[in-house]
Amino acid sequence: CTAFFSDIVFGFDADYRFYRGPLGYVPFVIPVLYLAMILWITFRNYNRYNGRYSRLLLSACAVFCLLSAMLDALYGGVRLHDAIIISSIFFFTFLQSYSQKQREAEKKRKYLLENIDRATAEGWIQVYYQPIVYSDSRKICDEEALARWIDPVEGFLSPADFISELEDARLIYKLDLYVLEQVLKKIRSRMNAKEEIVPQSINLSRSDFETCDIVEEIRKRVDDAGVERNMISVEITEGIIGENFDYMKEQISRFQDLGFKVWMDDFGSGYSSLNVLHSISFDLIKFDQSFTKKLLEEERGRIILKDMMKMAESLHVDTICEGVETKEQALFLR
Repeated sequence: CTAFFSDIVFGFDADYRFYRGPLGYVPFVIPVLYLAMILWITFRNYNRYNGRYSRLLLSACAVFCLLSAMLDALYGGVRLHDAIIISSIFFFTFLQSYSQKQREAEKKRKYLLENIDRATAEGWIQVYYQPIVYSDSRKICDEEALARWIDPVEGFLSPADFISELEDARLIYKLDLYVLEQVLKKIRSRMNAKEEIVPQSINLSRSDFETCDIVEEIRKRVDDAGVERNMISVEITEGIIGENFDYMKEQISRFQDLGFKVWMDDFGSGYSSLNVLHSISFDLIKFDQSFTKKLLEEERGRIILKDMMKMAESLHVDTICEGVETKEQALFLR
């Protein structure tokens, strides 16, 4: 179909009753209708899918026409210009798609980095608490603090939208310390109201340990709030530890010497979990939710999880299983 229009531009072939494609001569109305259908689907769904599938359709159309023009050039020898034109169309379609995607990502990244201070100051970032319950009594024994960014411009942002950007910019410590401050306010408020209090856990990132003395920053804030240190637990993933093992081992010991509990998050998601557990004494390990999902799928998953729990018990380490969503999973863990 594109070869048909390029012929018009270049003045080739006076008779347009038929289009000579790689499959022979067909009425030119067929490739024209094909092009019209592709364009209609593309622009009809552009806004619905943010242009992603539209660019895919355009690229697919360009590839189809490119192959058609190349076959014409090879076997007919009269439409080599078509291959050049379609190659250019395909290249610039791909380039525009890539550039637009990059521009959108960079614009969003710039917005997040420029507004992290305002987001914490004006309360755009809200802290939600995921309860952790005993498997036998079903009573809440702890809560994990999780950050969600409710932006007046961008709307609801999940951690996947901003955590990695803040980490790359080495600004994640602002978020993590803000979450801690909100947790301490909550504990202090419940203490003043003489309400029941359970320990709270917060997540730390790799760059927290690189940009500031995160151990001292947490100690200072907890002591200033008048909260017992054993009411705050810090969660560290295996990936953080593996990047600078000796240094992280020292920081974990500092936390524990000050009276804070340290949890190993997402245990079993990496390849060196057992080596880390062998070298560092954690207060608790959280089994990755992938183990929980496999409980009801295969016997091997149940055997592995059961044995790892026995191992942790022998080491006097508490355990948590993430992602328990069904009665059957809860009954097995009990």
